[in-house]
Amino acid sequence: MFFYILYIWMSNNYSPMNTVLINSSKEVKTYLKQINHHLINEIIDCSNAILNNNKIEVKIKWNSLCFYIDNVPQINSAKDYLSDIVVFNLRKTEEILLVFPNGKLIDYNSDNFNRNFKDSRSTYLITKHNYNLETRKEIVVIIEKLIKKITD
Repeated sequence: MFFYILYIWMSNNYSPMNTVLINSSKEVKTYLKQINHHLINEIIDCSNAILNNNKIEVKIKWNSLCFYIDNVPQINSAKDYLSDIVVFNLRKTEEILLVFPNGKLIDYNSDNFNRNFKDSRSTYLITKHNYNLETRKEIVVIIEKLIKKITD
């Protein structure tokens, strides 16, 4: 086991093994069974990393996986989407585009984290070639910073 973990760490080619989405509803499980995506293992692994935060839940919204927190007051209107943390855009089967509706609230710099939108959105692009343990950790850090900013 140790050598396998060492190999993954050294090669930086992280291959997710968990194929079950934790804490998901029947609706979410059905959705995951129905999608035909080349990066399904990465979708599930990234989702599980996000769901390790006990404040976050998952639902289907805009025909996508939507990770959110409850009990967030709306500031101006329902279109603020403050409770929505990240939405998985899975329209292209060779990539996962993580859309953070309120990503501009945090100050974070990364090659994969794009804040070049006129509104409050930010995105994070995942491909087969760039998803590894560091990417996973980076996504978790972004989400933790965003939750802290929203709930403070």
